[in-house]
Amino acid sequence: LTIQEKPMTSVEEFEGLPPNAFVRLPVVLKVLGVSRTHFYLGMQKGRYPRPVKLGSKISAWRKSELLSLQKRLEAAPR
Repeated sequence: LTIQEKPMTSVEEFEGLPPNAFVRLPVVLKVLGVSRTHFYLGMQKGRYPRPVKLGSKISAWRKSELLSLQKRLEAAPR
């Protein structure tokens, strides 16, 4: 687990992370281009992945799961 000194804020930084990296919610929302409300509703419906608890107050998502989700969303008919 790598801890960065400053929070990641861009999609470009996300793309440079290794596949096993963990990503916090603000970056997840930017990468997927959805609102917090939409994302949490999608989690409740099973459309979006659930976070991994890294501590008592820290949740993050696996980059590999987000990449899989992006591929699924791109392949889905609109």
